[in-house]
Amino acid sequence: MFFDGNAKKRPQINLGGSRNLKDKPALLRSNQERRLARQYEKKRKESATKIQAFVRGRTIAKKSRASIRLEWDIEAKNYLNSNSSPPVAALNLVLLVRKFLFFYRPFQDVERETLLCYLLTLKRQDTILFIHPFLYDDIRDVWTYQTKCLLVLFLRRFGSHNLHPNFRVTLLDYVNLIRSATDESNYLQIRDEFCRKKIVNCLLEHLIQQGLYRELSNHLLGLPVDVPSPTIPSLSHLSTLPFRNLSADSPVLIPSIHAFITEILKMPFLMYRIKQELSAFTAHIPIDVVMTELSTMSFKTEEGLRAGTGTELILSTEEAAGLLSNILAFTRPEKMASLSKFAINKGITLDDVMLAYLEVLKNLFTLIPTNALSNKKANNTRLLWWIERFFKGPQLASIFAFATSSSGSTSLLRVCNLLMALMSRWPLKKQQLLTSMMKRFSPDKKDTYVKMIWEGFTAMELYEKINERMFPTAVITGELAMMGGKNVKEDILEQCHDPAHAQQWEMLALLCELFSRVLLTTGDDEFFEDGKNPLNLGEVIKMSACLRNVTFALYWNSHFKMEYVLEGTCIQLTYLRDILTKVLQQIHARDSRRQFTETGHWLMASQMDMASFINEAASYEQGAEDLPPKSGPRRIAPISHRIKILNSIPFVIPFEDRVKLFRKFVQNDPKRPYNHYRIRVDIRRTHIFEDAYTYLSGLKEELKDRIAISFIDQHNLTEAGVDGGGLLKEFLTLLCKEAFDANRGLFVTTKDQLLYPNTLRYAQEEQQLNYYEFLGRILGKALYEGVLVDFAFAGFFLSKWLSRSSYLDDLPSLDPELYKGLIILKNYEGNVESDFGVNFTVVDHELGVSRIVELIPNGANTPVTNETKYQYVFRVANYRLNTQINKQCKAFFKGLSDLIEPKWLQMFNQQELQVLVGGAQIDINLDDLRQNTVYSGYSDDDTVIQNFWNVVSCFSEEQKRKLIKFVTSCSRPPLLGFGELVPKFAIRNAGKELRLPTSSTCFNLLKLPAYPDEKTLRAKLEYAIDAGVGFDLS
Repeated sequence: MFFDGNAKKRPQINLGGSRNLKDKPALLRSNQERRLARQYEKKRKESATKIQAFVRGRTIAKKSRASIRLEWDIEAKNYLNSNSSPPVAALNLVLLVRKFLFFYRPFQDVERETLLCYLLTLKRQDTILFIHPFLYDDIRDVWTYQTKCLLVLFLRRFGSHNLHPNFRVTLLDYVNLIRSATDESNYLQIRDEFCRKKIVNCLLEHLIQQGLYRELSNHLLGLPVDVPSPTIPSLSHLSTLPFRNLSADSPVLIPSIHAFITEILKMPFLMYRIKQELSAFTAHIPIDVVMTELSTMSFKTEEGLRAGTGTELILSTEEAAGLLSNILAFTRPEKMASLSKFAINKGITLDDVMLAYLEVLKNLFTLIPTNALSNKKANNTRLLWWIERFFKGPQLASIFAFATSSSGSTSLLRVCNLLMALMSRWPLKKQQLLTSMMKRFSPDKKDTYVKMIWEGFTAMELYEKINERMFPTAVITGELAMMGGKNVKEDILEQCHDPAHAQQWEMLALLCELFSRVLLTTGDDEFFEDGKNPLNLGEVIKMSACLRNVTFALYWNSHFKMEYVLEGTCIQLTYLRDILTKVLQQIHARDSRRQFTETGHWLMASQMDMASFINEAASYEQGAEDLPPKSGPRRIAPISHRIKILNSIPFVIPFEDRVKLFRKFVQNDPKRPYNHYRIRVDIRRTHIFEDAYTYLSGLKEELKDRIAISFIDQHNLTEAGVDGGGLLKEFLTLLCKEAFDANRGLFVTTKDQLLYPNTLRYAQEEQQLNYYEFLGRILGKALYEGVLVDFAFAGFFLSKWLSRSSYLDDLPSLDPELYKGLIILKNYEGNVESDFGVNFTVVDHELGVSRIVELIPNGANTPVTNETKYQYVFRVANYRLNTQINKQCKAFFKGLSDLIEPKWLQMFNQQELQVLVGGAQIDINLDDLRQNTVYSGYSDDDTVIQNFWNVVSCFSEEQKRKLIKFVTSCSRPPLLGFGELVPKFAIRNAGKELRLPTSSTCFNLLKLPAYPDEKTLRAKLEYAIDAGVGFDLS
């Protein structure tokens, strides 16, 4: 603190060095970077050393190869001119080849390669030169190794086609050398047979491992398809050589088969490329093992199509078609009837081979895009030729024979899978194939194929699961067990998505395709006759129960992805649902005409809340604006599928509920204005049809409006009365009665007095078609207003209302004699062409003039044969039931559709439509009538009313119908009972006079005088209804 006399500041000395201000992480990072830099520098120096060594080595090797090439050229020429002893020559050949293998480069040494190939093929002392070294034990192993290397080089040259034509050898010499090297007969100088076989197998196995089939394939693909080549015989020989030389337990057998499949067998047009050697080639293929191995593969196309499970094989569409064609060409029945040594060694049976064959064909058909076979390309034409040959030749017959002779259901399942795959990929030939299958399957008994497939399906696990899940208590009675509703329907959907059952669904689909085809040409009498129907009625009932439940579940769950393709098949859920629906409708139509099921068999009402179903379906039909406010896509979707159920399988819903729903549709129709009368029409009673057509034919949807009718009597005076609905009913009743009268000529009747459009050509004239369209609207107005008409239509005509065609089963109602003749022709087992002498024409008779109509192009010159008789029967029935009345039906339905939505009508079948139009053919329920009767001037306990009901209760059914017709104008009761009759059935006091009862049918009113006793009432009432006393007529 005090001055010590020293004015200088002393230096500060720190022996610890300068202070490092870096923190610890930075220091560690710096040290790591320096360490990495040192490592990189070390590796760089090591790499430089290796590169320098490699370059020096390559440079020296290049110089060595160049030097050895010069030596080789001299030695090769000397070898050609030398006459050394065989041992010395063999040793020199080994040394010469050793040098060649050392310097050989494919592009640089082509000429030397050809010289060596030429040299090796020379003969000395009747032995090919390359065989000599094998004769001496001390150089045999070395020469075997060298030969393997040489054969691979020659094989690759052969596959590349890269050889100048001026060289001393050709590609044929290359392939012949390879063939000779693998031919045991060239090694006979080696006395040890085991040694000979060892050498040949060693060379062959090495070639297989080094791509024998790949190079053979490359060579084949480089040749024109239809132009013969001199290399083909040797190439064919080499392709099948492994199957002739290898032992059954050879480790390269399966790899060689796989290589043969992937390189040779999948080649497009293989059979055309090797046409000159096709027989020999086919004879040596172990097709049984090839099929077995193919069946374990999973095929996949570049377009994404996949089939099968196991080792994946990726194919182009062209290769898939090529593989299919080749298999069809090489799989002859005689080849499939015996086993190769390889199959026997592997324990493969003939059944295994056939099952594999069916599986492979099915998988390959699955890979072909839909409708690809319909395109007229050159490639497709050749494929189609082999497919046609397959179906017309013995292969298909052997498949069917296998299906019928095999005791297991698996064989039948595979056949069904194959046929379904073919039909899905060749839709234009579908009907022809079904007809072919019908004949193929039934050589002894008609249509036994359907029964066979049905019995096979019922033995499947899928059928057991459906049966167990859906109707465990009773199938035939139609009583459904309550299994939890939603879970039952979802369970069916789960079965559809289960891969284990996918192929079984195909079996069911084929059964339906075939049975549907049978039903098209089977009349009702044949359907119910033993021996004519392939299934007995008990089996049909079981089948319908199965189809009913599955189809219902598919429609109920159709808001899920119905485009889903069942795994390993060609079919979508939509197709499955549609074909099951088609057969179900056909069976139900038979049951509707002549019931063979128990009451309630078709109903699925136990699986749903019917009240909710009706309300929500009606709401959906009315429009989304009428749905509850919170309704979104998830709610709308399932409701819309209830409409699909109503349009496709409506019979699962009770008829009464469907009628209620129909009434709701009409009631909720947004185009139904009911505020006031918009249309007023004066109708002369003497010209009802003419006036109606004049004033109403120009109206279409406007006919939904309220119409005020005023009648003008025969004195041209307007009748008194206010139309409250009764006059419209009377007008519609009288108009329909006059318009549909057969005497007017628009409609004619069957022998059962059922109406259908006139078939004469004048009925197709424009004015007549306008009448049909008008009548369609009038009948639509009657349906719209709930007015019943007192006549019936033919079933085949009603089917047109449902947008369906009629077939053979409807023909008896039109022309029973024609029907009998067609049935005789269809079942005739003799020569149809010579014994019947008919062609594809029909004769129309009109007003004494005959006209010939051809059913097919050039039908007059096309005789009906045993093969085409089913087609003839179908076309004749189609012409009579559909074609002749096509224009008339279209016009009528066009008018009908102006008022009634077609989908509303599709809720009913033909018989139910008739009930909807004209009422039910059931007994009159007097209790129901009395409960829904109103009185004017009387009460229910009045003596006259008591006497009235006593009299009516004693009436016969015919008298009751006369009474109902007397009061309401229709002899049949309303669909849902007299409770829906509008206006209500009414009885009014007509005074005490002893005159006859009268009625006002427009008001459903009976005017009944107060008769003093029951006897008088009976006499007067019977006289009135028998005499047909009408409106206000005493």
